[in-house]
Amino acid sequence: MDKIKLPDDVSLENIHTLETDTAEAITKNNISKAEIFAAQEKKTKEVSEIEEKKTTSFEYKNIFLMGLGVIILLGVSYGVFVFFTKQSQEVPIPVATNPSVEIISYDYVKAINFLNPEQLFADAVATSSKSGVTFFKLNVSIKSLLLSLSYSLPQDFFRSIQDKGFFGSIDGSNFIIVTVDSYERSYSGMFAWESSMGNTLFPVFGIPPSSVLSRFEDRVVVNKDTRVALDADGNTLFVYGFYNPQTIIFARNNETFKSVSERLLLRHL
Repeated sequence: MDKIKLPDDVSLENIHTLETDTAEAITKNNISKAEIFAAQEKKTKEVSEIEEKKTTSFEYKNIFLMGLGVIILLGVSYGVFVFFTKQSQEVPIPVATNPSVEIISYDYVKAINFLNPEQLFADAVATSSKSGVTFFKLNVSIKSLLLSLSYSLPQDFFRSIQDKGFFGSIDGSNFIIVTVDSYERSYSGMFAWESSMGNTLFPVFGIPPSSVLSRFEDRVVVNKDTRVALDADGNTLFVYGFYNPQTIIFARNNETFKSVSERLLLRHL
């Protein structure tokens, strides 16, 4: 490899280093080494302060951005909350007048101390002419009431009846809601009971004892299969049918059966 030839006018004296510059500054400017070191320390400190300010500024910027993000998130959450709250207010949910009664809501209460069918007729039938639902609060269960009115209740039907029930009137027309634990047993038991059902339910609906139940007919009321009890002239004495496999409605007429069904529907929405 060929050697690089330096120009003739270049000498080692023309090459500057930190050491030669420092020595020259001390000689020519009469500056001590301590002053030079102090200047260097000052410069290093200034550079460090500038870097620290940049770091602090970056941290504050990050904190600001995080805070802004939290505010935006809270704003979006509040907007979603207000939206769904408004939606729930626009769609009213049916609420029972008295939540202690789970089957159907009611507007009035009439306490009846049941002793015999005649008292039931006198106290219940002529009690409520008010619009809305009246709850006849008996001192016995629906199951005990039906057994008291008819000792000839078919055993299968009687065993399927639950204590949970409702006896009342709607717009002055009486009805009974009976709950059962077996659709099959209660369905067959209802047909067996039809031969004496009139004498049992006449007091419940205020039907005079002299009335005669002539026959039952199948009819559809509010899309429910029902059995309608008729007298010899074809007048409706009462109606019964299953609202669902666990619930039977006994009503004074078709309109009452329909009204009770609608209230049950609202109650279970």
